[in-house]
Amino acid sequence: MKNSNVIKLSREDLKNVFGGTLHPALECYSDRECARYGEALILCPDGTSSMTNYSCMGGKCMMNTGICPSPEIGVPTVTQP
Repeated sequence: MKNSNVIKLSREDLKNVFGGTLHPALECYSDRECARYGEALILCPDGTSSMTNYSCMGGKCMMNTGICPSPEIGVPTVTQP
């Protein structure tokens, strides 16, 4: 087998060899990589609280919104004249 010197090319060097456009690398590959952003506590309009965190969606860390209970809508009352 022939010995050859192999060097690692940077993204900029690869662009010069192959041409094309450089695109930003993906920010994440799994939810674990988004854990560095931490968690937050959301206060819901009804006074309860909900936790939120980040997950990896489409290569970017996106916030998972907390789930607040839906507001209760009262039954309409009919008044007699």
